[in-house]
Amino acid sequence: MMLVLVLLMEYRDRGLFFGWPTAQHKDKISRKLRLPQGPINLVRKYHGYAFSWAVIYTFWYHPMENTWGHAFGFIHTWMVMLQGSLMYTSLHRNRIWRLVLESWVTLHGLIVAKQTGGPDLNGTALWPMFCFGFLWLFTMTQLFGLTFWKKAPWWTKAIPFLCYLAVCVWCYSWIPDKNGNYFVRLQEIIRIPAIEYICVIFAWFVIDMFLRIKTKLTSTEESEMEIRSVSPSPLWETFYIACFMLIYSLMVLVSFLLQEFDLTLDLIALMVILVFIFILGTGLSFMIIEPVMKKRSGKTQAAEYSKSVGMANTTGESAGYPSDDQSDMTKKYAPTNDGNNAAFQSDH
Repeated sequence: MMLVLVLLMEYRDRGLFFGWPTAQHKDKISRKLRLPQGPINLVRKYHGYAFSWAVIYTFWYHPMENTWGHAFGFIHTWMVMLQGSLMYTSLHRNRIWRLVLESWVTLHGLIVAKQTGGPDLNGTALWPMFCFGFLWLFTMTQLFGLTFWKKAPWWTKAIPFLCYLAVCVWCYSWIPDKNGNYFVRLQEIIRIPAIEYICVIFAWFVIDMFLRIKTKLTSTEESEMEIRSVSPSPLWETFYIACFMLIYSLMVLVSFLLQEFDLTLDLIALMVILVFIFILGTGLSFMIIEPVMKKRSGKTQAAEYSKSVGMANTTGESAGYPSDDQSDMTKKYAPTNDGNNAAFQSDH
């Protein structure tokens, strides 16, 4: 779930495929296929709550074993915890640090799969699927968050992925399937990236749907005036927060029930089901917590959604949400009235 939401957050500045499509791409096809920024901005603003739940829940149920796989898992958990504590600092937005956090799962997945998979000669080794699956994401998507790619010639962006494919072909020339045939398992490298990309589109669609529903409910002039001038009462705030906590509790309950009733499903299928459920839950939680975390102007994200979508469709950027490059160049780190950093508030 967290990896999917990170892909969605970073979509604004690096797209999904070789740094495409972003606001830099002005051609007709890019403008038509680029996802509107409303759901992306909402995730960038409230992702900390979902990530905190994910990392604490992972730390809670993660078994303590003296293996390299578990050690790398704990290191990743601790790094994400550290990233949360670095909110409102420049390191929180450091692109290299963010790339390490996002791509660490490649090492973790490789080591865990190598420990738990069967002997290679039996065709049951799991490490190739996890290693090359996450490396696909690294070479096609994650790598292009680094700023130097924006100035690099377009044809150079395919070089890392072509090198990756060459390594895959070589490796699967000596990785057999259960019948001893080579190259047959090469198709499995697409499974993890395909799931991730599908889940990104699903996450965008779910949050967009929630935003549109909320916008319909608050689209009248009278409703907007009420939103801008009246804050939720303490009772309503308590209700919103209770619902917010209930959602994450239900997500834990779903995981518990799957374990309790020992639901037998394919590993990939179970992963997809849980990610879909957690994305639905986190998307709904963002909408519920938003009235409590309004801007100082009194406007919520939903109240401004129509305007943001209009701006995104024409310019590729939403009003009030500069790209990371714009934020880095302008260095708008002046403190606001409550001591928080104004530049970082656009992303949190």
